[in-house]
Amino acid sequence: MQRKAKTLSQNGMWKRSVITYLMILPGLIYFIINNILPMYGITLAFRNVSYKLGPLNSPLYPLEDLFVNFEMIFKQDIIGILLRNTLLYNVVFIVLDIVIPVAVAILFNAIESERSKKIFQTAILLPNIISWVIVGYIGYAFLSEKSGVISHLLGVTDFYHNPIYWPFILTVFHLWKCLGMGMVIYVSALVGIDASMYEAAKLDGATWWQRTVHITLPHLKKMIITMFILSLARIMTSDFGLFYQLPMNSSYLKDVTQTLDVYVFNNLVGNDPNIGLNAAVSAFQSVVGFILVILANFVIKKVDDESALF
Repeated sequence: MQRKAKTLSQNGMWKRSVITYLMILPGLIYFIINNILPMYGITLAFRNVSYKLGPLNSPLYPLEDLFVNFEMIFKQDIIGILLRNTLLYNVVFIVLDIVIPVAVAILFNAIESERSKKIFQTAILLPNIISWVIVGYIGYAFLSEKSGVISHLLGVTDFYHNPIYWPFILTVFHLWKCLGMGMVIYVSALVGIDASMYEAAKLDGATWWQRTVHITLPHLKKMIITMFILSLARIMTSDFGLFYQLPMNSSYLKDVTQTLDVYVFNNLVGNDPNIGLNAAVSAFQSVVGFILVILANFVIKKVDDESALF
């Protein structure tokens, strides 16, 4: 009887697991097609790509020249500007994408009116679903020489011919579009904090700022560290829409708006695209991001094992 009951129990568990696996299957198939299979394309970085043979049928470089495409990256005259723009913008974005969404999430969580919360949440999330193409034209409507409202108010002849303004413009538009999603992530972490802790702190006379410092921020620490580590994985990449669509690919602004991703795209649509070089750039970005994630997680694990990502 015990063996029969055990068998029935195992069959029930198996049936429940099958349902779970079937629910996971569509996402797993998408992940394999979208993330795993394209990884074969990294071999293009080591191939002498021929359009007659096709990218994947092109021969590999001999062993002594296997990394010739990677060497070509650092022989480009513009590589210093590309690395500077990509790294500096991302360092600024990583800091601001943690500090500002955390602050906004804490303030949002302090709103007591449910109606006000819904209005604020809708307003702050709306930019996230707007295409960068549309945002580019919105920016042009405000910044162009002929019809730009901001251009006329500030007396600037044309923002699209003045690179000095664009580090600030790109940062503002990045925050405007991406703030909502970051806020939602931290709000979801705030929901899990036990409300009785705040009530006990109030009874002890703790101010709102003291409750924030001693209760809210410590509970957000793990989420902040996780988001920081994940951000490091993308430190050598950039938001293509932000750096290409918003400046309208203006040649006057390339010194402050062109990043590695924009360079790859411009190379692909040029008269003589080098697919091997582009693949090498992508591989370089991925390897640097991977190394930084491993190092950051290693350091955090040494300092606070519970806060490490893995």
